[in-house]
Amino acid sequence: MSSSAVSCEPGALMNEVGGLSPKPNRPLKRRRRASTNAIDNVIGLDGDDYSKQAKDMVTTPDPYPMNDILSEMAAMDLHDPTLSEWETDPYHTHPESTMRYLNMYFHYVNGATYCIFPREPFLRWLKYCPNKSLDDKMLLYSMLAMGAIFGNTKEQRADAMRFARIARHAVEKSQNNPTLHLAQTRIILGMWHFTIGASATASDFTGSAMRTICGLKLNVEHGSPAPRNPPERDEFFQAETMLECQRRTFWAAFLMDRHAGPPVHSPTVLKPQDIFLRLPLRADWYENQKWANMPYFENGIIPADTSLPEERNALDPMAFLVEVSAIWGDVLEHIYRATYISPSNYAARFEEFYSSTVQRTDKWLASLPRYFSYSVENMELNIQAGKVDVFASVHILYHATMMRLNRYVRHSDLPEHIVERNVRRSYSHSVEVLRIAYDLSKHLNAHEEGGILPSNPQPPQITFSTPLTGNAILSATDVLCACGSIRDMSYYSALIHGGLRVISEVSRFWHGSREQLRVIEWRLEQITDAIRTQDRSGGKRGFSVQGRPLDLIVIDRLMPANDGVGSSTPSPPIQGKSNPYTATGRGDLVYCLPRETYFHALGLHDISVERGEVLWIPCEE
Repeated sequence: MSSSAVSCEPGALMNEVGGLSPKPNRPLKRRRRASTNAIDNVIGLDGDDYSKQAKDMVTTPDPYPMNDILSEMAAMDLHDPTLSEWETDPYHTHPESTMRYLNMYFHYVNGATYCIFPREPFLRWLKYCPNKSLDDKMLLYSMLAMGAIFGNTKEQRADAMRFARIARHAVEKSQNNPTLHLAQTRIILGMWHFTIGASATASDFTGSAMRTICGLKLNVEHGSPAPRNPPERDEFFQAETMLECQRRTFWAAFLMDRHAGPPVHSPTVLKPQDIFLRLPLRADWYENQKWANMPYFENGIIPADTSLPEERNALDPMAFLVEVSAIWGDVLEHIYRATYISPSNYAARFEEFYSSTVQRTDKWLASLPRYFSYSVENMELNIQAGKVDVFASVHILYHATMMRLNRYVRHSDLPEHIVERNVRRSYSHSVEVLRIAYDLSKHLNAHEEGGILPSNPQPPQITFSTPLTGNAILSATDVLCACGSIRDMSYYSALIHGGLRVISEVSRFWHGSREQLRVIEWRLEQITDAIRTQDRSGGKRGFSVQGRPLDLIVIDRLMPANDGVGSSTPSPPIQGKSNPYTATGRGDLVYCLPRETYFHALGLHDISVERGEVLWIPCEE
């Protein structure tokens, strides 16, 4: 929702984008020929004549500046049928379907993690504002596309594709005029493409949204000029509402940058040190257009202890997800950079980062309001309030962050006691991820699966709108299934099945979650069959998987290499007592550490590789 209204008249749009209207009578072929002749004339000159001619060309105003070119391109698009659809107010032509799809958007997206707009003020504006700009309609079509993708019928999926095509067309024609609308549309189209499995396109939209947002200086409090509502919007949105909408637009893009894709260890687009912005306000206050002073995001530059307790109480749960997502992003970047640290410096650099990260997470946990700390009771309260998605996501992401921090280290460059500490903590945080997922799974489809029935006669519909839940469950399952005690596997298997029920719920909408579900189920089936078979003969206490890490399998399936090397690549022969599938450059303790050392670090001293007490399980993909 940007502050500037754009005329719906095609001629006005052309003049805004390109300045003067183009001269339609001059053929494009003729202009190209004239340009070619001018170059030929310059090449044929010598000495002073060349210098004079070149100087004249530099000082002479360009007869075809960029603005004219853009205007002429806009003129060429006047007969594009998509443009006429873009000019149409969807609520004016199809009010019932528009409301249905927007309600789905507000339930599954805006009502979950990516809460950008205040629902009731937005819907009042939709119904009663007759003069919507082209920017308004561009945004609306992206929201309709995202809402329709959650539909179950072929007609709804067809509508989703049509709306997305209109929104993409609008983005293409609006990209030279950066606005808040453009940033919001790109964010939503990034979500849409990620939902259908187009990860590369989703990444492009998210990156371009971040560049638009930074160009508008939305990463800085009051960095962008205060939005000026057109008179027809004053009755719907207060100035503070628009400012909060700007903040939430930035934070939605921030979360997308860190979570809209597989957890690849790579740099993020915008660094936390460049964010000078307040955190999101409580959603119910935002909805009712009430205001309070929220604390600033702690970026290491703004003094960390300037926020008051009452300011923390005014924060929306989205703010807690932002804070832990910042730490998550820092951990991913550290793992990426650690590959290039020299062996002599690695231990000191790692311990410095490790200690500071543990301090940050401990401080963050202590700052959470009592109602948002993790417990089964608080989960049930958040289910009743319709906020369980962000509640579960925040706590799962915390444990996933610590699991990843401890798991991906270069064990050959660290002291033995540090390696043992990391193995134990990685394992324990993996268990916690799956315990939360298991607690959550009891409330999924409770009326069908014999779970705990809530006091409300209508079971709450639990939805998740980010892939981080599935990624965390996948990684936690990988840790527990890679190596361990056969005796403990039955307990962990129950936790993993709880995680599978959560991913199954997410996979109704998100393409990537379907691959996560398939990969986990297949790995668990192979391990279960192998353990069941050896139980008849006995003699084995522990097990170790011979196969690739689960996240690498999923990444290969979602983002296959151009040369076709992916999940279909034949597995190399298994040999030795360590896993041959994992590159040591990533420093994965779960797969790279020698098995005897790994069992010892877990405290499983009664399991010995040398005594033949380990069941080796070859796992296909």
